[in-house]
Parts: sequence; structure tokens; C-alpha cells
Amino acid sequence: FYSTGLHDSVNISLLTLAVADLCSVTLMLWTSIWEVIDLTHPPPFLLDPYSVSMITGTLPRIILNRVSCWLTALISVERCVCVAFPFKVKVIFTRRNSSLLASSVFFVIFTSHLSIYSSRYLAPKWIPALNITRYSIVAINEPFEVVKTSLLFLFLPLMNISFIILCTVVLIVKLKVSTSWRKNTGTGNHHSRGGAASAGSKDARVTKMISTIMVIFVMCNTPSNVLLAASAIIPGFNEIGMHSRLFVCVYILTVLLETVNATVNFFVYYAMSSKF
Repeated sequence: FYSTGLHDSVNISLLTLAVADLCSVTLMLWTSIWEVIDLTHPPPFLLDPYSVSMITGTLPRIILNRVSCWLTALISVERCVCVAFPFKVKVIFTRRNSSLLASSVFFVIFTSHLSIYSSRYLAPKWIPALNITRYSIVAINEPFEVVKTSLLFLFLPLMNISFIILCTVVLIVKLKVSTSWRKNTGTGNHHSRGGAASAGSKDARVTKMISTIMVIFVMCNTPSNVLLAASAIIPGFNEIGMHSRLFVCVYILTVLLETVNATVNFFVYYAMSSKF
């Protein structure tokens, strides 16, 4: 995106989203390395592999995924403004404004979710089965922490995906209307009509690409939101409850889908953007 130019406001948002996705996929690889170490049952040492993967890999990846979610929401708003107010979008979403908005979303969402480390951290714990003391993850389940976690990882994600679904529907409807209008336009000066069609075609291509990204996003991230809602509603549906095995299986599937979403965006850009 940097090489194709950052004069276009949507490119700035897409670049920020690509950075978040790249970091998320890298952390997924880091987490996998520690998971493999844990599954091979290495000799006991000072650090618990699972806890290290959780603190240094899983939690940061989840935070970056939330950053990607809100950046996708920002991009969807920009496209909705483009189709609703085509003559004002360049005034509202200037290069400076887009850079400020994308940076603010990244910073605010990332730093606000870092508060989860106040209730989860590494601490020395005695492991009777191994007869050693090792650093393992410790979770604090105080009422305030439970409310904060529910707000950050349940209500806000559900709000985010609902908003993106709404924007996706608006974009798809507007795209169909715009395509139909261009096909039925048969009056006016040929050159002016050709210029308008060319500009409209460019906007339509960008809108179609963004719509595709958002559809993939909704398909890949809805299961994780459903899982979070189910774990909050169904007793015992968590990693240590009565339905722990089912929860873990579904959780692994949601992680794979989120990783696919972070990975596939580049191929969407490559296939659908005329700038590549």
C-alpha cells in the first residue's frame, strides 16, 4: 500500500489494517511454537509454555484482532460516506483526517484492551504434580474485572460486527443501484457520460473490494462473537467448565477463521484492486 501511494484516504486505512493483520498472523505463529513445545511434554523448566503462549501470544493476538475489527468498521464508514455523499467524501476523509482516524483507532483500541493484563499475569506457582515452582498465568476474577472483560470482549465486539453487517448491506445495495444506473444511462454528452462512467466505475471497484473484505470479515468473525455470547449465557460452557471440550473445539475453529481473515485480505487486494 505504501508503494501504491498514500494520497488516497482509503489506502491509508487499508495500510493500517494490513499492519494489524500482519502482526496478528506473526503472533499466531509465535503462539503455535509455544503450543508445540507444550504438547511435546518437555522437561519441566521455569516457565510454563502454555502460560507464556497465552501472555505473549494469544492475548496480544486477540487485542490486534479487535484493532482490525474497528479498522474494518472505519473503512466501512468511509465507503458508506462515499456512496451516500460522493461529493463530500474527499472533504471529510482527507489524507490528514484518514491518517489521524486510523492512528487513533489503532492506539485507542490497542491501549484500552491492554488493561486485560491487570487481571492476567505470570507469577510463581507451586506445581505439586511436578514438585517444582514455575511461572504460570494467574487470573483475577474480581467483579470489576469480570465486568471490564465482558465489556471489552463481548459487548463491544457484538456492537462492532452488527455495525459492519449494517454497513455491508448498505454498500451492497448501493453498489447494485449504482451498477443498474450506469447500465440504464443513455442520455447526455458522450464524453461527459464517459468521464462520469469512468469515475463511477473506479468508485464501484473500490466499493466492491471493500464489500468483499467486509463479507469475509463477517463470515470469519461472527463465530467468535457467537462463542463469546454462548460462554456468557450457557453455564459451564468455557475452558474449565462442564462443556470444556466442546468449547475448546469451537474456540480452535474461531482462531483458525480469524487467522484466515487476517491472511486472505492481501489476496483480495491483489485480485480486485487495479493498483496492484
